[in-house]
Amino acid sequence: MRSVGRALEVLETIADLQPVGVTDIARHLNEPKSSVQRVIDTLAQGRWITRQTPDVASWSIAVRTTLLGRRFAEQMGVGQLALETMERLRQETGETIHLAIPRESSVILIERLESPHPVRYVEPLGGAASIFLTATGKSILANFDDEQLERLIRANATSLSENGIEPEALREELDLVRQEGFATTRQWRSDVFATAAAILGENEQPLAAISISAPASRVGDTELVSYPALVRDAAREITKLVKRQ
Repeated sequence: MRSVGRALEVLETIADLQPVGVTDIARHLNEPKSSVQRVIDTLAQGRWITRQTPDVASWSIAVRTTLLGRRFAEQMGVGQLALETMERLRQETGETIHLAIPRESSVILIERLESPHPVRYVEPLGGAASIFLTATGKSILANFDDEQLERLIRANATSLSENGIEPEALREELDLVRQEGFATTRQWRSDVFATAAAILGENEQPLAAISISAPASRVGDTELVSYPALVRDAAREITKLVKRQ
């Protein structure tokens, strides 16, 4: 089972950093390069990852991985229900709209509607990102109960420390997210500003989060005021649709 866990760690690292080479993956995971290369060979053989170009060993997630994330989303029922609201939000903002679901200490992107702007921010479908660094992740975390949150913090103490996140500061930030109903972040990508809100299911548990993602240079005072209200309304609308099922 350790080999399965290592394969998932490598796959998530590729989704986070893609395109990325074996050396950088090994450094990120603090694993021997030879061990990572064996996992890469297995994932490539299974068509879970693909070379960025045929002649360069720089890896990205493959379509098969993306489809797996979409199928999971379809089972949850969130992706299809969210599309109309996501399209309306894209038209209102002119920016890329992402929909992500939680999985352990990550969020997985399951749906995306791209901005019409030539310069835009787009994450790969099926990609994983830290639940602690992203706006979608923080909006979800803020809706976990105390026991769930503390369990995640304890299990990811090393990762939080490596990213310069103090648990107490994180708790305070999540308290504010809970009060305001939205999260923002530049932590995941320094040149991107994201605003997100959680979509809730039965017992008010977070099922997913919707976000507006834009180049930071395009987010001014007007957007800082309007985006939170827009994304909160969108999340509430999708939450109502989910609960009607």
